[in-house]
Amino acid sequence: MRRAHRMSVAACTIVLTTVAVGLSGCTPQPSDAPPAAASTRSTASASPAPPADTGTGTGTQPGPSSDTGPDVGRPALDGVDAATPDCQPASSATLAAVNATMTRPSYHPEGDPFTMFSLTAAPDPEHAVWLLVGTLPTGTSSDPRLVAWATTTDPTRDTFDGTLRSLSGATTQISSAPALHLPDLPNPGSLPAPALACAAAPTRG
Repeated sequence: MRRAHRMSVAACTIVLTTVAVGLSGCTPQPSDAPPAAASTRSTASASPAPPADTGTGTGTQPGPSSDTGPDVGRPALDGVDAATPDCQPASSATLAAVNATMTRPSYHPEGDPFTMFSLTAAPDPEHAVWLLVGTLPTGTSSDPRLVAWATTTDPTRDTFDGTLRSLSGATTQISSAPALHLPDLPNPGSLPAPALACAAAPTRG
């Protein structure tokens, strides 16, 4: 009887041991356990390198302009150089072109157009124009009335085909040349300094 009991206990021990071993093989792994070494190899290819900057095909980019002087961008004045006089007679062709713009004075419609007998040409590099200065008789003892035109064409040449613009209100009253307003002058009736400098002694063209 005892022998049978020992055999039964031994059999139970074997069975329990087998079950324990089997259960240990089925124990779940933690969810954050690292994957097997074989599965860590990535299947993605390496990121491609960014394309090289091919530019625009024009080579190196230009650097900043070295022309930074005060006259950069200012157009050259026709016929003017370092030897150009401040005041000189306008040519006969220029005088004729100015007289061709003359109209009946707006303040005296029944009168005849004025005729200019001489004009003084004064270069004005600051405004990039030539100034044509003359005077009109007033018929009184007062000083003659100063009139002036502007052009970008050299008015001292034998031929003149430039465009004329009227300066000052007095000029627009006697000439059909469109008015030119220079914003840096104190008022619409003012004239640039070169015109005033030459006005005292107008010369015949």
